[in-house]
Amino acid sequence: MKKCCLHLAAPILAVVLCASTGAQTVSTSEPATRSTPTTEPATRPTHTASEVAHWFAELAHPDATTRVQAMTQLMGMDASDLPTLREVVKRNQPLSVAQASVLRQIVTQVFLASETYDVASDQGFLGIFMPPLDTPDATDGALVAERCPGFVSMQMLHEGDVILSVQLIGKRPVRIHSPGELTAAMAGARAGNKVQLEVLRQGQIIDVVVRLDPRPAQAEVGIEAMKDFNRQRQDRADAYWDKNFASLLRETVSMDLNPLIFANLT
Repeated sequence: MKKCCLHLAAPILAVVLCASTGAQTVSTSEPATRSTPTTEPATRPTHTASEVAHWFAELAHPDATTRVQAMTQLMGMDASDLPTLREVVKRNQPLSVAQASVLRQIVTQVFLASETYDVASDQGFLGIFMPPLDTPDATDGALVAERCPGFVSMQMLHEGDVILSVQLIGKRPVRIHSPGELTAAMAGARAGNKVQLEVLRQGQIIDVVVRLDPRPAQAEVGIEAMKDFNRQRQDRADAYWDKNFASLLRETVSMDLNPLIFANLT
């Protein structure tokens, strides 16, 4: 297997680390009532219109690596950049299949990453759900079974990634053989810390640097509380999408798109 380094801007997003029985799509229609926040994810600088336009154009690049890097950069924007993104989408009609198929995911990530939320402590949070059992015959490493939108894992990791090692600032790398070992290795990480992950992705071993953010208070309660937290946040992201992007995409997307792809965008 080949090893490479993921050369992308380190994100400043919120994160969680918890276990789950498997992936679950969460999407409801009515916004939920928000509690008064006690903190918020670290802020990121806004980007220029030319930067946003460049990254959006590269979503249609023939090289897959370039497309992934462009999407990662777009997902690292601040919510204040979303109006700029909307104008870029309007100017680039009709959209390519590659652009249209990921736009909602990008908007959701940027919107939720900028939200405030209640936290329980200054512990760092990665934002992934993992298989619940440390079975002897499990795949070596910790499998990313599901990512939580709005957290750093959604920007920097992929579902199906296997985390092989973790290195905290000032410490030696820790080899990961199971989800439980990943949880233990991350226990000392604090919000704002940079963590280097060695990740197996589609046959390649890559290094991914993430910046951790505050652990939501709901993560201390349990998995179901965390899933409910995610559902409420998804409601608000859906409402934002419907108001600001859905009609625009229906108006501007290329009519050459596969009807099934188009249906999944609305």
